[in-house]
Amino acid sequence: MKPQASPPPAPCPAASPRVELEGTLPGADGEGASRRTRLSPRPLPPLALLDEILAYDPETGAFLNKKRRGTRAAGLPKAKKLKGGGYLNLRICGTLHKAHRLAFYIHHRREPEGDIDHIDGNKRNNRISNLREASRSNNCCNKRIHTNNTSGVKGVDWHSNRWRARILAHGVSQCIGRFKTIGEAEAAVREARERLHGEFARH
Repeated sequence: MKPQASPPPAPCPAASPRVELEGTLPGADGEGASRRTRLSPRPLPPLALLDEILAYDPETGAFLNKKRRGTRAAGLPKAKKLKGGGYLNLRICGTLHKAHRLAFYIHHRREPEGDIDHIDGNKRNNRISNLREASRSNNCCNKRIHTNNTSGVKGVDWHSNRWRARILAHGVSQCIGRFKTIGEAEAAVREARERLHGEFARH
């Protein structure tokens, strides 16, 4: 009996898969509310297609083209430099996908549940050891100090002649208290962050 041939990889909607590495404008980090430019999670391409056109190195977090695509030679896709940095994205079949979600997907062979958090806070570090699944709330906890912070302490600002300590918990900014010294405010917000954010706490 003649063995059945394995099914071909899922086709790309475009004539040929196009892979480009791009950047997005970064979101504001910290405890306060902010506007962010971000891509909403969308269904990822079939693994069969990704396996055909991409190679992901979990040790370095790099993506490489397996095949030459038009004028784009096999190798690391060229990164577009946008002011301020941000997440890396791969354009596949004309659609942008976040590189860290693709990395998790290719390595674990399943789509991530919820967000993917960069443990060290570096949005461009897509090593698999630096990526973990997280809820949207937990992902927001692991943020660096806000760029417009004037106190030098994350979650602390000067308000009504006192140092105000605030923390983001369950997507809501909560006031921990107002203190005479910045040291007292910092101690209070760090304690609250450790208690409420757990492994996702970032000071």
